[in-house]
Amino acid sequence: MCAPTAISGVLGAVGDAQAVNQQNNAKIRQYKIKDRMRVTKAIRDDLLYKTKKVQFEQNVDSANIAAQRSYTDAQISLNKNMAQIFLKNYESMQDMFKSGGEIEVGFAERGVGGSALAKALLVNKAKLGIVEANRARFLTNTVYDMNRSNQSTEIKLKDVLNKEFSSVALQPVRDIPDPPPILGNPALTFALGAGKALASGFAAGEFDGPGDWSSGMDNAFDIDFSDSGSSIFGSGPGQISYGSTFEFDTNWMNN
Repeated sequence: MCAPTAISGVLGAVGDAQAVNQQNNAKIRQYKIKDRMRVTKAIRDDLLYKTKKVQFEQNVDSANIAAQRSYTDAQISLNKNMAQIFLKNYESMQDMFKSGGEIEVGFAERGVGGSALAKALLVNKAKLGIVEANRARFLTNTVYDMNRSNQSTEIKLKDVLNKEFSSVALQPVRDIPDPPPILGNPALTFALGAGKALASGFAAGEFDGPGDWSSGMDNAFDIDFSDSGSSIFGSGPGQISYGSTFEFDTNWMNN
């Protein structure tokens, strides 16, 4: 006696189990793709951050060198001005001595001396003092200018360092891997479907007696559904291994 309801139900259960297995494989492939993209992004972010760090170090070195050059140029300018002033003061002092001698000779030729001569020599020395005072004021202003220049250089250096540091201040953050997919159970799906099919066959009266199991089916009805796969979810300490093997073999012959 044929059992069409039971047979069709069992075949449907096989199809459902195969569909669940295909869905599992699709979920695993999608998970692997996303995890590979996550790892690739992490590698790319690391390379980019390392490149930024190298560039940061080079820019910092260049900024420090430029600042040191500015400091050195300001100091050299001050040294030159000081040297020039010392030379001019020396020349002015020689001119003062020469003028003093000429004054004394002139007064001696005229037979004049005393307080008039002392006053003339004092005026001659006062001229040297006025010249040296002006030069000292110029030198003092030069020192102030050098200090202001150094302060401006220091501010510019800090601005450059802060700007460069902002590019490497935040390290790349790793993306959290997605949780492993929830996989279906092909064996359980088939078992439930096959049980429901047999129950439907009994309810339809397709199995009236004990002999109907063998008389209803003349040939062996073999079902072999197998799928085996092995996958690795994630990478590193949090990796998850997946393996599934589903084999089902049933013989409907009554030996």
